Amino acid sequence: MATVLTVAPLELERTSRIDPEYYLPDYQDLEDRLKRLKASPLTDVAKVSDGNHASISKHFTSSGVRYLRGQDINDFFISAGSPVYLPLKTYNSAPMLRSHMQPLDVLVSIVGTIGAVALLPADAGPVTGSCKIAILRSRTVDPYYLAAFLLSRYGQMQMRRLTRGALQMGLILDDFDQIKVPTPSPELVELVTSRIEMAQAERRSADKAFGSTVKSSLVQLNLADSPSNYGANHLSLERSKVRSIGRLDPEFFLAREHHDLRERISSNMGTLDEVCDRIASGVTPAKEEYTTQGVPILKVEGLDSIGTARHTDGFVSAEWAARNPKAAVQAGDVLMLSAAHAASYIGKSGVVVDELPAEARVVAELINLRSTTVPPEALAIYLNLPPVRSHVRGLIRGSTAHLYPRDLKQVPVPDLTGDLGEELTFGFQESHKRQRSARTLLQEAVTAVEIELDALSDI
Repeated sequence: MATVLTVAPLELERTSRIDPEYYLPDYQDLEDRLKRLKASPLTDVAKVSDGNHASISKHFTSSGVRYLRGQDINDFFISAGSPVYLPLKTYNSAPMLRSHMQPLDVLVSIVGTIGAVALLPADAGPVTGSCKIAILRSRTVDPYYLAAFLLSRYGQMQMRRLTRGALQMGLILDDFDQIKVPTPSPELVELVTSRIEMAQAERRSADKAFGSTVKSSLVQLNLADSPSNYGANHLSLERSKVRSIGRLDPEFFLAREHHDLRERISSNMGTLDEVCDRIASGVTPAKEEYTTQGVPILKVEGLDSIGTARHTDGFVSAEWAARNPKAAVQAGDVLMLSAAHAASYIGKSGVVVDELPAEARVVAELINLRSTTVPPEALAIYLNLPPVRSHVRGLIRGSTAHLYPRDLKQVPVPDLTGDLGEELTFGFQESHKRQRSARTLLQEAVTAVEIELDALSDI
């Protein structure tokens, strides 16, 4: 059913936006509530800036000062997956000073996963990041409350309303003064602070459990001293070998040279094709085919750094889902990232940990690995091991860096059905239990914000 909106010229938003979505009744109701709450502009209660705009990737290293990108903050907790760093000298250079982040800065993704929020822990060391991240530094508002507020319905709806753009959607810093932040009660601040601090502690425990399991498996599989990256100045290949494989790109052969998993792993080896019943890419809907509710579709943003994949915010219609059965996904499937703007992200894998409706679907940038013989938790941890990730990256094809299901089929896999599989599964479950606890605590903080603001703004 169509909604007819009538907006007088004098009632247009300050930049004269005429897109009808901006004036939808739900947004107007939100605006009225914020007026009754006498909410203040975000720029009055916090300093607003963004990260680094200069080209910096040539300075990335494997250690030093953490450099955050948009995808590093997509689930509130700073992702430990595929981190990049800057040398201290580069971090302290004049062009980088404006993008230095401090403990308890609230970070907001303004491009890509728009509206994702993170809070730097109170004990965070030196950190910086890209211009895809807005940096909110508290002036008068409690940072824990500000983070929870922006995650709440009140914050998310405001950011969604202010998102603009044609080819690339995003939030612009000039619009942040239109985000209104109500003043919380002292009791709410105390509750929110407690819940978020406990959530951050639980997430650190989850990361530690996952990391310990990874280290143990590297030792057991004889991969502990295997480099996570490969490089060589010269590589000689026999013509017959090139012809039989059908590849000419040197990266493929360098990966095989430095990460011959069959030779290194002390275990019976099979292949992904042998242990998986299904290895297939999903399907990505056109932009206009996404809906605000309906059938969940799992996206790249749902892959985290500790081996899990969850539904975030994407939905499609039941009709679209019925037309695309090859994109089916279910709990226990392992999803692997197959396309990204940087090859280093490709190969990241996670288990679908939540129950999904039978119609659920997955996007084309994720390859679905389904096995009925291998524990999915063990398979996900194995695929996330740095040497295995490097091996998989060697299979990437094309100028746009893409991984195809047919190339994954021959990836070596050790026997994960015995003691090793049980150990990896136990480690994964311990990590996931902590992760789930962290999400529950965070949701309690967000819900508390919504309950108080709803009660105070009800007519």
